[in-house]
Amino acid sequence: DVDYYTFSASAGDTIVLNIDAQANESSLDTTLTLTDASGNQLAFSDDDLDMQDESNFALLDSLLSYQVPEDGGGDFLVAVGALSGAGPEGFYDLTLTITSGGEMPSPGVELPTEEETEPNDTPDQANVVPLNTVVLGTIGGPGDVDYFLVTVSEPASLPLEVFASREGSALDSLLTLTDSAGNTVGISDDAADLDSALTADLAPGDFLIRIEELSGAIGGEDSFYRLVIGTPAGMIAGDGGELAEQLEMALADLAAAQAEADALAIQLDAALADSQALTEQLFAAVQEAETAQAAEAELQALVDDLEAQLASAVTAAQNADSLAADLQAAQADNAALTETIAQLRNELDRLQAENIVLQNQISELQAALDAARMAASTGTDLDQAAARLHQAQQALLAALRGS
Repeated sequence: DVDYYTFSASAGDTIVLNIDAQANESSLDTTLTLTDASGNQLAFSDDDLDMQDESNFALLDSLLSYQVPEDGGGDFLVAVGALSGAGPEGFYDLTLTITSGGEMPSPGVELPTEEETEPNDTPDQANVVPLNTVVLGTIGGPGDVDYFLVTVSEPASLPLEVFASREGSALDSLLTLTDSAGNTVGISDDAADLDSALTADLAPGDFLIRIEELSGAIGGEDSFYRLVIGTPAGMIAGDGGELAEQLEMALADLAAAQAEADALAIQLDAALADSQALTEQLFAAVQEAETAQAAEAELQALVDDLEAQLASAVTAAQNADSLAADLQAAQADNAALTETIAQLRNELDRLQAENIVLQNQISELQAALDAARMAASTGTDLDQAAARLHQAQQALLAALRGS
């Protein structure tokens, strides 16, 4: 779930958005996103990283600042999201502060705020500021350097952090901490992003904080920054019993945290064991399912094969019926053919017999002709030859008529 809000701001205004959620005992871990009317992201904040005293700050609440460029202004959109803790207990308060003239307020912050004063371009011109302070400044132009002088009265771990790029500034900061002799104690270009942060363990004395643009080529009104100079509560070494009491409390807290961590580890081990058992059961179930699927596939293949064989058998039976019908028809045709052949054979026998008779008659006629020729040539037995020839002709004609 994301909540959206719109508002308007003018050129040169400074926009500060502050979320109070965990500070009000909400479970919500918020994110803040600032965009222009076209949806271009101008600034983003997950956690308010400048909070040094947990009694005054909720470390997971969001805070961002953005200075509207001189050629900007118009409508803006704020999106409030959640990294975790959404739900009925995920309530929050959103505070919007708009300041004219490019000032950089820090709403809801318990640390005192001071503004950089020029000139402070050399160590001798350094602005003197106390610890646990937020300094609002600007790298006024290319090559500009800002110096600040802090005094540490007791051994301390001093955190320094610059907020610029993450709040819409053009500044890519370089942060340097030196002692009174000019020795570098700490230096930071980038931390989690283009903004600088460092922590140094310091002995009592004076220290110079130097802020500049990394390349030295950028500067102007859009190169603003917030410098957080803070000493976390309980880190300054006091005298005698106070330090011992703080150490004892810290050790007690550590022991309680360790006990809680051990209990969580036991719970985690049990959860891992349960997870392993569930994983094995799931794996076995998957294997059984795969085996069942394989058996089902094999059974389906057998069913398909049987269906194919049945279809072949049906086709074969149909073919057999067709062949039987064809055979019966052929047998009927064969009987008719056999009868026809017998008739043809009888007719052939008759024709052969008639042919023999005709052959005999033809032979007799030929003999009669030969006798007639002989009688004609000799001039004897002409009547007898003529009678024989006539008789042979009549017999042949009778045979032809009978056939």
